[in-house]
Amino acid sequence: MISAADQEVETIRGTIEWDESCPNTLPRIVSQTEIYTWDELGRKLMTYEGFAITITVD
Repeated sequence: MISAADQEVETIRGTIEWDESCPNTLPRIVSQTEIYTWDELGRKLMTYEGFAITITVD
């Protein structure tokens, strides 16, 4: 597990898109290298427990 004291920074840039596997519920996040469902993104974020997070939608 990564520690907040390590000051490691990771940026995920992508778009919010329709997820056909979850009709009428949740979108997916599509980056240049990965496609994340909300569950997958949540599991990835748990490795950074204790870190600050910034979410920008533009």
